[in-house]
Amino acid sequence: QNEHEQSERRETQATMSLEFMFKKSWHPQTKANQKRKWIAEQREADERRKVTELQEELRAERELFQNRTMLQGEGGTETAR
Repeated sequence: QNEHEQSERRETQATMSLEFMFKKSWHPQTKANQKRKWIAEQREADERRKVTELQEELRAERELFQNRTMLQGEGGTETAR
């Protein structure tokens, strides 16, 4: 029984020390830090989406420019708009 009491005491001390850690402002499991992390992840996702959209626009513009150049090179008098 003495060993059992010592084991429970150690577990209680470990739990208390973990609870103390949760109160620290820098701990990753605090709600405020989880919220900050979520917001940062959302910003990163938005930024990646914007970059992807801009890359797609640039690709389309380059393709359009290339097509216009090819038309002009073939002697076409038509101006593509």
